Amino acid sequence: MVSKPLDLPKREIISFDGNPMNYWGFIRDFEDRFDECVKSRSRFNYLVQYCDGEAKATIVNCALLEPEEDYGGALELPEDAFGQKHIIAHAFIPKMQSIPVIKQTD
Repeated sequence: MVSKPLDLPKREIISFDGNPMNYWGFIRDFEDRFDECVKSRSRFNYLVQYCDGEAKATIVNCALLEPEEDYGGALELPEDAFGQKHIIAHAFIPKMQSIPVIKQTD
């Protein structure tokens, strides 16, 4: 029996702009796509490409590090800035406060 590769649609990665609510989804998608098949220096360049705004500003200076260190450093900085549980929880507060209150008469 000959196996046929699945014709799955190409997954797109949505850019990360620094919104903590989107950090873990972005980083998981990014690592799934690039970690095993791309060299460290190229992974760093792709990471810069897929980040915008505050997220990009957080990692862009990692290009000054040695190639073995730039990608690792570039992953640590946004996790510290956007991926910590308390930062994500704080980002959700305004969203939770905007949910309408359900009254007993509703």
